[in-house]
Amino acid sequence: MSSEDSTDAGISSNPFAMFILILFGIILLVYMLSNLIKQALNTCRQRLLSYVMAEYWRKVAEKHKEELDNFFQPLRMKKKEISENLDVLEIGIGDGANFPHYPEGCNVYALDLEDIYEVAVKKNIKKYLHLTLKKFYCSPAEDMSFIKTGTVDVVISTMCLCSVGDVEKVLNEIKRVLRKGGIFIYWEHVEATSSTIKFFQVLLHGSWKCMFGNCHLTRRPWETVESTGFATQKYTKVTVDTLPLISTTLVGSATK
Repeated sequence: MSSEDSTDAGISSNPFAMFILILFGIILLVYMLSNLIKQALNTCRQRLLSYVMAEYWRKVAEKHKEELDNFFQPLRMKKKEISENLDVLEIGIGDGANFPHYPEGCNVYALDLEDIYEVAVKKNIKKYLHLTLKKFYCSPAEDMSFIKTGTVDVVISTMCLCSVGDVEKVLNEIKRVLRKGGIFIYWEHVEATSSTIKFFQVLLHGSWKCMFGNCHLTRRPWETVESTGFATQKYTKVTVDTLPLISTTLVGSATK
């Protein structure tokens, strides 16, 4: 008998060795399956969360048409200043729910942390022949190094700053990519003005973040916009008809 045959025979005749091999195989199989299950669950969570946030923003837009029209007014005014196409970057673009409010002649640069939106954005923008999608970036807004400094006319953010990792970094990147005189417009839910709602925001903050993709209930982005050093800025708080925890919103614009 060869040495190889004797080794195989030794393993097969040793119950303990067989038990270890089977146990190792089971552990490996469970590990592989658990990773696949985790990935599947995470994808489902992302899709569900994305759908919920997109529907939330659409409800805000439907119920607050006047405020929405005022919100996009700086975008339309900027287009009147520029005879050629307007370069617009929207961060946290989702599936492109804001496309109906873009004026004619916009080059759209889309950015979102979730790559599942790329197909949706490319499909959705085909409905709007006055818009041209130039690029979809799948990236956190804290690092937009792939966009050259001073190349964007307008940056848009709607319900995005609540969930970014570092608001200050995002705003510094926005200011960097904007051209001189470029505008940043934003509509974000923020810390409540009501002390009662603020109490519940603080109480539920941790669980809310876990459930809704790092969404913060008590952020005060107007302070960070002020400290970033934009040339001018203005904002107002608008109470929207949604869940009380996210009913206080901030509508503003800042010019570089």
